[in-house]
Amino acid sequence: MEIRSTTYANIFETSSTLEAVPTIISNRQIPICAQWNETGITIAGHSNDSFSLNGPLGLFIDSTTDNTLYVADFSNNRILKYNTLSNVVTTIYNETGSFPTTVYVDSEQNIYIDASGENQILKISSTNDSLTVVVGSGTFTNSYGFITDERKQLLYVSDDSGHRILKWNLNTTIPYVATLIAGVTNQSGSDELHLNFPRGLDIARDEQESYLYVADFGNNRIQRYFIGNSSGDNIATAGTTIAGNGTSGNSLNQLNGPRNLYITENNEIFIADTLNHRIMKWFLNSTSGSSGVCVLGCASVPGNGTTELNQPSDIKFDSDGNLYVCDTGNNRIQKFNILIDDSCA
Repeated sequence: MEIRSTTYANIFETSSTLEAVPTIISNRQIPICAQWNETGITIAGHSNDSFSLNGPLGLFIDSTTDNTLYVADFSNNRILKYNTLSNVVTTIYNETGSFPTTVYVDSEQNIYIDASGENQILKISSTNDSLTVVVGSGTFTNSYGFITDERKQLLYVSDDSGHRILKWNLNTTIPYVATLIAGVTNQSGSDELHLNFPRGLDIARDEQESYLYVADFGNNRIQRYFIGNSSGDNIATAGTTIAGNGTSGNSLNQLNGPRNLYITENNEIFIADTLNHRIMKWFLNSTSGSSGVCVLGCASVPGNGTTELNQPSDIKFDSDGNLYVCDTGNNRIQKFNILIDDSCA
């Protein structure tokens, strides 16, 4: 693992066109009435130096450390860390052939990485920077994203080529044993039992129930699975479609190769509609075929302008509600400032 850093001038720019923005307590608490400036600001990948990006697929915003940005720089086989206060970029992981797709930082500042090229989920310790394998080594065929439930110490992994979602209990003794949560092993399909190259994951929960949401890339839809309640965990069987109608297209009730999603505390789900080159939004109680709302890239054509996207692969929010997009086809990370006033808090 290689670690290095350098000063990177003017990573985070400002805009004079913003309206009043209230403080948002959590980057999951996005007001339903919020909108975003359609003109994006490139905050990573706008240079031709050693920190230019090559096919970035994932990002993470750590709101506990002044919105520190982490980027999974897929084709460069590394994870980059952008300090928003000091304008310093650090390579925190770099291994040939690892092809990282996802990065996550837990509440104790441990860093988790989906090294898809090695079919492993890795952990960088916050105490001594040691690198360990959390799960992998033959238990899945091609990981493409994960989500952790820190409260229950559970890890969910999207096994892309295996057309399934696997779960590990991190409290058990090594070696961990995986549980099949969704999909049919090594069988793709489009009914409620199957998945077709699943990608990004997220979890929504209240005090009683928990649900797992899956970006079902090959089926052009988002699937929901009941995974537990106050009585215990559940092994999901059939999924329910809550966005997309199963066919590719750019109508408001369709998706085209969605790669990732993000759920807010107001029961909205934001989707990186990758092959439509746009960001969409639905409510969690939506049903198959219902129309969503286009948030960004609504022309549904690729482009490299400030209002355009090219195969966006991931989306996150910072503590102010600004929207960050992993603009994969343009090798950059775009920031779209939130546009709300105090009446929309």
